[in-house]
Amino acid sequence: MTKPNCPQCQKSDRVEKVSTIYVQGIKPDAELPGDKAAQNALRTLSQRLAPPAGKGQGLTRPIHPDLMVGGFTAIVILIIYNMAASQLQMVLPAAVLAALALVIYALTRKKIIARFEKKQNNEGGSQKKAEAAVGRWMQLYYCGRDDLAFNPLTKASMPPEAVRSYCVDPPPGE
Repeated sequence: MTKPNCPQCQKSDRVEKVSTIYVQGIKPDAELPGDKAAQNALRTLSQRLAPPAGKGQGLTRPIHPDLMVGGFTAIVILIIYNMAASQLQMVLPAAVLAALALVIYALTRKKIIARFEKKQNNEGGSQKKAEAAVGRWMQLYYCGRDDLAFNPLTKASMPPEAVRSYCVDPPPGE
């Protein structure tokens, strides 16, 4: 695959894909080519060209409230069953307390589900924005001669420090 020409110097001999530079720069020292100074320069450039990050995105998945209540109900039933074997006098109060909690959930379920779905919809929108930003980042190239990041499709160019803002907030028409 041929590399695009830099929009400033019109050459492609020092052009590299931004994602390739980033991945090379996050490797351990033993895997990086060159001396310590070259490794540090690559790490610094890699940080300058880092991809846009989502806000507060963790590795957790949302759990539907009904599933949570069902799981806790199963646990409470097991606890009450074990109480019947050793503390028979506590079974009735525990069962009443569990039933009361289920009634309260049933009465407030509509509001809880609406809040859960609203949060899901909001996160879905921010997820799409983050995916679009990473997609723009994957299209970028870097020219080592001019210290310039650019998108060969749109002809937009920027200093490496502006890559994240370009990806998150592209100019109108992109």
